[in-house]
Amino acid sequence: MVTAERLENYERFNQSQLLIEDLLLTAPKPRSPGRFLNFTGNGDLTVYNGTAPFEHHGQTYLAARVEPFDNEFDSYTGIFRHQDADNWQLQTDLPVYQLQDPAVKIINGEIILAGVKVFDHPFRPGDKSWQTEIWRGPDFASLSRFAVGPPGMKDIRLVELPAGLIGVFTRPQDPASGNLGKAGFTTINRLEELSPEKLIRAPLIHELFKDGVEWGGVNEAHALEDGLIGLIGHIARRVNDQREYYAISAVFNPVDFSIDKLQIISQRRDFPDCLPKKKDIFNCEFPGGVVLDPINTEFYTGVSDVKGGAIEINYPF
Repeated sequence: MVTAERLENYERFNQSQLLIEDLLLTAPKPRSPGRFLNFTGNGDLTVYNGTAPFEHHGQTYLAARVEPFDNEFDSYTGIFRHQDADNWQLQTDLPVYQLQDPAVKIINGEIILAGVKVFDHPFRPGDKSWQTEIWRGPDFASLSRFAVGPPGMKDIRLVELPAGLIGVFTRPQDPASGNLGKAGFTTINRLEELSPEKLIRAPLIHELFKDGVEWGGVNEAHALEDGLIGLIGHIARRVNDQREYYAISAVFNPVDFSIDKLQIISQRRDFPDCLPKKKDIFNCEFPGGVVLDPINTEFYTGVSDVKGGAIEINYPF
């Protein structure tokens, strides 16, 4: 539960300098230059905004967004198997999912795949709307959809916690109140409890993102010791005609909703040049997640909505 003291601290926090500016001044340098991943089996389609690699049935996979360079709505999520080095092969014998920006977790031994479904807006002809779909199953050949998020909500992320609980991060938006996109958090006892109503009621994490000028969300969560949760996410702002997205990490306390060790872990400039999908997103990263290691953690991210990248960073939590 968020205490009155934390809300008072939030009010002071929201009146101070832009959070991004503070984080850029203290951002640690990555341990190596960023590099692009090599994807095959996708023809001339772009592959980006992938997950961190994960193990399943003795093989290493990642899920990633696949689409034409000139059409951001003709997208699907494909499953890629690791070949060697930074080479990944699309598994054409597995289903594709009509979802953007996938996230994968293993919970209670099941694969949980979340992604964004884009569709024509029901009330505004010519506009698009979206919601998160969440699928589950024993393997990628037999996933079934079991939950959907509220209309307009992206970045719903799950994490298995001690004592059988499942943590759920949300990302509501309410521009009229200054919320351009903030993270919320709640818990459930079993996957069947996940519902739009439960997600809408999740309390906000007030110490992330300044109202009216910044937005962001949680991209991946890791259960840590002492009941804490490690977060990989993004923080964003608009500068003139450009949208800027930075990759962040933080340690979250689910008891009092406090945030510790918040930092920018990677920036667009850490990677080689490439032509962005849109002119206004050159300086953008959309994190997938991390493969944790006490000495050398590998961070995976989407770059400028057109490439998948990886970079070595310090342990972020």
